[in-house]
Amino acid sequence: MAQTEKTNTDLQGDLKVVTGKLKITQGQLKKARQEAVEANQDTVQKVTALDTSVHSELATKAAAD
Repeated sequence: MAQTEKTNTDLQGDLKVVTGKLKITQGQLKKARQEAVEANQDTVQKVTALDTSVHSELATKAAAD
């Protein structure tokens, strides 16, 4: 019986460690997702600005020709 209690205590300790690491990992994953969303939004804005610039330059060139 004492051995079973020790094993149970050891397993509970291991579970606490794993749970703690999982929380850290979930936090890191959430942060990475937020960074990816922000990077994606930044990229969309840059592509939109570039698209607008190219269209403006083409329109100006077409009007000049």
